[in-house]
Amino acid sequence: MEEAPPIVHGQRGDEDGDSGIGDIDSSSESDSTSVRSNTKDYVEENGRLYHADWIDGKYLLPNDEREQRRLNSQHDFLFDGNSLHKAPLQGLLNVLDVGTGTGRWAMAFADAYPDAEVTAVDISPNLMPIWPPTNCKFLVDDAEHFGGIGNKEYNYIHVRLLHGFRNPARFFRHAWEALLPGGYIEIAEFELPLKFHDQEKARDSALMTWSANVIEGASRLGIDLTIAEKISTLLKDRGFEGIEESISAWPIGAWPKKNERKELGVRLQEYWMETLTAFAWRPLREMDWHNEETQCLLAKMRTEICGKNIRASMHVRTFWARKP
Repeated sequence: MEEAPPIVHGQRGDEDGDSGIGDIDSSSESDSTSVRSNTKDYVEENGRLYHADWIDGKYLLPNDEREQRRLNSQHDFLFDGNSLHKAPLQGLLNVLDVGTGTGRWAMAFADAYPDAEVTAVDISPNLMPIWPPTNCKFLVDDAEHFGGIGNKEYNYIHVRLLHGFRNPARFFRHAWEALLPGGYIEIAEFELPLKFHDQEKARDSALMTWSANVIEGASRLGIDLTIAEKISTLLKDRGFEGIEESISAWPIGAWPKKNERKELGVRLQEYWMETLTAFAWRPLREMDWHNEETQCLLAKMRTEICGKNIRASMHVRTFWARKP
């Protein structure tokens, strides 16, 4: 069996990013097989395993096997019968996948484009695969500050869930510096607050309570969960051109009447239960909720997801733009 590419650590620039972004440091065997020590520190809360940065509210989501299953389901729903990208890509590609999670997208892209070179980065090494394709390598680092982007190296940068960044404008500056002229950036983002077809009926629902309080709690931690509505402006301000967007609505529950949408809602039920639960704990803790209160909210929310009275949905917005 051909040896898989190593998982490597990033070479960090200065903390505020003003010095730009350096290259991946893989100059020695020890470097190529190591990660920064703080990327391997974990804490356990509420029966789940989290990255150590969860305490400070920097990284909201778990990084255990249950979270791996959720992320893999998310990939399946995002790309079910759809292209791996919406940006019009041509020719040989040097690709960066930011916030790769379990690496499903990065590996699928590497398989679909065997002449491409894919670099995938995430803060949690235990989410990453052991045997990626030979044209796909994984970098363990904090993508907001990491030193692996490079300078005018990439034709395409793929990003999911930009709301994890405290300073999205800085990230777009780094991405701009990393892209070759004519290169594309593409961002997929969930839009919050949740959408309700009957606001009055949903006013006292657990889902609306979740939406309002998780957004506020994350905001107190310096995380903007409503970033989707700002991405187009951020891209334009950075100088990107040809900005395009697509929106798809994912039903939360089996309430849609049309068979195709109803089937999607049924398939998404377990995913939404896992996703909304995963996002709840740290922001609600910041809102001074006790664990019992959070558990009660999550139980009510699961009942609503399995029912048809509260017609809620989450919009998935995808943006792509070109560096001139």
